[in-house]
Amino acid sequence: MPWNNTSVKQMRFEFVKQALKGNKVFIDLCKSFGISTKTGYKWIRRYVEGGIESLEDRSRRPINQPNATPQEIEDLIIAVRKQYSSWGAKKIRPFLIKRYPEILLPSETTISNILKRKGYTTKRRNKLKLAETPILEEATQPNQVWTIDFKGWWKTGDDKICEPFTVQDMYSRYILYCEPVTKRTGNNIWSIMEELFKKYGMPERCRSDNGPPFASLGIGRLTSFVIRLVRAGITPEWIRPGKPQDNGKHERMHRIIKAEVALEPAPTLAKQRLQLQEFQPYYNDIRPHEALDGKTPSEIYLPSDRLWIGADQSPEYPDDYLVRKVGLSGQINVHGHEVFISERLKRDFVGLKEQSQGTYDIFYGPLILGTFCTTQGFERS
Repeated sequence: MPWNNTSVKQMRFEFVKQALKGNKVFIDLCKSFGISTKTGYKWIRRYVEGGIESLEDRSRRPINQPNATPQEIEDLIIAVRKQYSSWGAKKIRPFLIKRYPEILLPSETTISNILKRKGYTTKRRNKLKLAETPILEEATQPNQVWTIDFKGWWKTGDDKICEPFTVQDMYSRYILYCEPVTKRTGNNIWSIMEELFKKYGMPERCRSDNGPPFASLGIGRLTSFVIRLVRAGITPEWIRPGKPQDNGKHERMHRIIKAEVALEPAPTLAKQRLQLQEFQPYYNDIRPHEALDGKTPSEIYLPSDRLWIGADQSPEYPDDYLVRKVGLSGQINVHGHEVFISERLKRDFVGLKEQSQGTYDIFYGPLILGTFCTTQGFERS
């Protein structure tokens, strides 16, 4: 059945419809349409990806790597992966064997490598490791590091939950905030932090534990809260999992709250809030600290000269970095390779630092997200 020039697209569509029905041996179907199996796979792949309009003629280029998996086979693998987004090589290969038994398919390992190279490999959640954190700094001056956390909750006499959110300057031990919160959402906590930035200026770093909304198990531990910190020019840092001593000064402040405020709960949440508000100036202005040579935190603390500028600026990168904008689907393009980063960063910018030819560390501000290699694909940190 030769394909004449007046109905090429329609004939290709008819071929694809019959192929997808699977009622005829594929090689026989191709012969009946006067095409090779290689061409048949190509039109199936194009139709799956782009519908009937994709069956128009395109320019063709030869495959120059005879030992590599044919491009048509790679494209068919990716087409199946796009259709079934949770599938890996162990499902894709038997699926294609059943659908197209005439295809000489690569091994599972090769299919896995193709998926990885194209940016379609995801690790199982229980195997995810937390992203690397910037090296924890010991503060040597006020506003170098602010520490943030939730004090464990307790119930007041009216059976209401009291869970204070606390912010402290690491160097001076000065409490910047200590009040109960009703919502632990990123938006709510960020609104509190914004008010503190306007009042005290901004710190260089902000240290927290690894729980929400301060961190996630996703790439770069990114949350909306973390992204806002970076866009404000503040470096997020996290304690090591299971190492509360990394935030030891903050933990000691919490123990004092427990001993002097929470040990005997107030009769009402409103009364408890008032007690916490009274505790803050007591701790900052009256109570001497042995670690401060008997001084109070207010004698040491000074507001930051880093004035609040908002959190609407994409991070800046050194001149030797490649800068890429993250697309709406969470992907960037690196020398023709599409690399999935995170939909959280759509319309934002990441920086790529070249480590060797074809290998880049990918950063969002000061946070390393992973490493991309043009031959091995993307590996998150």
